[in-house]
This record gives sequence, C-alpha cells and structure tokens, in this order.
Amino acid sequence: MSFAHLHVHTEYSLLDGSNKIKECIARVKELGMDSVAITDHGVVQGFPDAMYASEGWKDFRMIYGLEAYFVNDMVGAVKGNKKQSFDGEFVVFDLETTGLSAASDRITEIGAVKVRNGEIVDVFDTFVNPGRHIPEKITALTSITDAMVKDAPNEQQALALWEQFCPKDAILVAHNADFDCSFMSAAYARQHKPFRNTYIDTVTISRSLYKELKNHKLDTVAEHLKLGDFHHHRACDDAEVLAKIFLRMLQDMQERSHITSIEQINTS
Repeated sequence: MSFAHLHVHTEYSLLDGSNKIKECIARVKELGMDSVAITDHGVVQGFPDAMYASEGWKDFRMIYGLEAYFVNDMVGAVKGNKKQSFDGEFVVFDLETTGLSAASDRITEIGAVKVRNGEIVDVFDTFVNPGRHIPEKITALTSITDAMVKDAPNEQQALALWEQFCPKDAILVAHNADFDCSFMSAAYARQHKPFRNTYIDTVTISRSLYKELKNHKLDTVAEHLKLGDFHHHRACDDAEVLAKIFLRMLQDMQERSHITSIEQINTS
C-alpha cells in the first residue's frame, strides 16, 4: 500500500480552516488516498469527529496531529554576569523619551531611586533636552513639553549627572528593562562610552510571581500590590513606585522560592 495522504486544517482552526471533517474525509476516501492527517492550529477538538468519520474503514489510516505553539518561558529576568545578594545596592530607574526607537528617538527625562538593604536611600531626577520637538502624542502621555526641557541638560550633561548618582558597575532595575537600557546604551554610544551594566527586568519577574494579573503594566502591578496612586509616565514617579514594587518582589521571591541573590532569579 502506498501512503498518499493529505494534511487538513478543519473548521476548528479558527480563521484558517473551513473543511467539514465528515465531508472532507469522505472526499479523501473517494480520491483513493490511504490516509489523512488532521493538523489544526493548537486544538484537538477535531479528533473525535475524524475518528467517527473514518470508523470501520479498512486499509485507511487516520493521523492525529496539530500545529503546536511554543512559548519561550526561559527568558531571563536578569541580563549580565554580576552577582549580588538581595540586600545589596540597586539603582531602579525609568526613562521618558520622544518615541519608541532607541536609534532615532531621544531621552527627555531620567528618574532613578537607589535602594540598599531593602530600603530607599537616594533619589535622582533630571529632564533632558532632546534637541528636537517632543511629539504632541508623547506630551499627551507624559505631560512633558518642549518648554519644560528647553533649559534642561543636554544628553551629554544629563549622562554626567547620572554617573554622579549611579555607580559605574551598578545593577540596574527597570520595568521592561530592554527598552530603557536600549536608550541608555544608544545614548552612551553617542558619547563613545560603553554601557555594560547588569540589569533586571521587573516585567519578567511579575509574570512569574503574579500570574493572576491580566497584564503586567507598571500601574497594574502597583495597584495589585496596593502601592497607591502615582503620576504614571513621568520618570521620577515611575522610578519611585517601581522601587517599591522591586523591594516587594525581592521579599516575595525569598518567601516563595527561598532565593537571596540575583544570580538565582533566572533559575528559580
């Protein structure tokens, strides 16, 4: 017997298949094929229908399969090689920018909070003159206007102020840290300096600790942890509430997973 067969997406493959299983299998048999494979997208609801539709057929092979979805659940919350205990020093920070592209947009505000031994010990905030117009949609989101940054430090000056606050080898913490760190990296590159800090993404930690949340936006996590209202999308306020979130996360990770250092986070 030669196994000439067909792979079929049925009506159970939402927006991708419309084949009625009973009719489709009958047609396959009529064409003299030896087998048919049901390979719907991520569902197996078509299997019983396929079994009944081909029940009793001799020399016919029903193949059950599906096109599965894979989600990378091994994305690390910590990027970098530095090791440190939870009671060490961290710089929790947030940026406001003129847009979403680290390559073509610029920073308009840097807000940061230094935490040590489970407590907030220092704060930092500066506007940054981006040297360009802040789009109206960004002003509507952040409330930062061209007038507010007109006399602010430029990028080079702002980074110098940042370096006075943030130790060179500090472990950084941010919400959706790849975004903020990509802007810092681009800004440092324009000053011909490296940006190599180990950093921690609290979005990834939130997804692990607080699976019940509908999303893991900063204001959603803050509300979940009952941290009070704050001026979202202003770097100074976002950094302060994120510091409180991060300290709570450290506590929760210790209690739930019995870990006490950042190098254990990705493996917990």
